[in-house]
Amino acid sequence: MSTTGSGSGPDPVDHLAALRTEGDLLVAAVRGADLDATVPGLTWDVRTVAVHTGSVHRWATDLVRRRLPAPTGSSAAFTPADLPDDDLAAWLTDGLDALVTTLRDAPADLACFTFVDGIAPRTFWRRRQAHETAVHRADVEAAGGADVTPVPAAFAQDGLAELVGAFATEAAYAVDRRGLLALVPDDGPAWSVRFGDGPHRVTTGPAVDVNAADAVVRGSGSAVYLWAWNRPSPVEVTGDDAVLALWRRVRVT
Repeated sequence: MSTTGSGSGPDPVDHLAALRTEGDLLVAAVRGADLDATVPGLTWDVRTVAVHTGSVHRWATDLVRRRLPAPTGSSAAFTPADLPDDDLAAWLTDGLDALVTTLRDAPADLACFTFVDGIAPRTFWRRRQAHETAVHRADVEAAGGADVTPVPAAFAQDGLAELVGAFATEAAYAVDRRGLLALVPDDGPAWSVRFGDGPHRVTTGPAVDVNAADAVVRGSGSAVYLWAWNRPSPVEVTGDDAVLALWRRVRVT
């Protein structure tokens, strides 16, 4: 992770509370959804998103509960073979309840697998599952054609720190083409991503020079957060389309 500024600073987000809130919103959205509706920006329908999220919740619960040093399989191992549509919301709720309880009861010195260096496992999993749930909650809401419930500005910044400041800097996303992308929330610090010459280099806070960027994405923190997750979002996008396209290589679901 290569950052400058506040991306790795004190965490103002109560991830457990956010996970509970986002999970309850997800369940409510699934209850009222057409499960066959296509999710904008994905090839999945609502049913697939819901089952994926519930399976990830159970996978993470098992990993943390057993303090596994490495995953024993993927979340697909926790996907039910034949789940009636009428039972989907209750199944999601059961998995969410177990996840929240497991993460609440995990000790501060929890030792188990994570996939971002430098973050304590308990903090990592609380954070990761809060954002996993928030993004897929937005997916389900968007599939219904309704306005997507915005996330708070602090939560959006926390999600950008995870996605832009950590995941996007992985070597697998490196590209040869050079370019500078700026993400500019109107309610929090800006972020920049410099492409080319190895893994993406990320900067946040006052050091970001928006005027030097080849492409700029502006909007509320919530809108920029969803855009960064490659979801449809009401942001203002200006600049070089080719540089914007470089970001689309970052695919995390």
